[in-house]
Amino acid sequence: MDTLDDNKKKGQRVWDFTRRFILNKYVIVLLGFAVFMTFVSNRSLVNRFRRSEEIDSLTALKDSIRTQIDNTEQRIQSITSSKDSLERFAREKYFMHTKDEEVYIVNDQD
Repeated sequence: MDTLDDNKKKGQRVWDFTRRFILNKYVIVLLGFAVFMTFVSNRSLVNRFRRSEEIDSLTALKDSIRTQIDNTEQRIQSITSSKDSLERFAREKYFMHTKDEEVYIVNDQD
């Protein structure tokens, strides 16, 4: 019977300590601040993770666009390197011609 009473007393002491700890104003303020910073504010952890993922995807997009720009610059360099290649490009893409030429455009659509 003594051990049962001792267990009840220990349980009561643990409960009293826990209740006093949880109801402590500093603990309540700290828990409220933690919840606020985790979920509610503009600088919350949830928003930070979302923004981090967005930054990663935008960085990947920036890298792919940078690669496209480099390829386009190389193509421009190769086209403008000589007058013949520039004329060929203008004739193929924009159907340009000289004054004494006639251009016939044939569509291959069936």
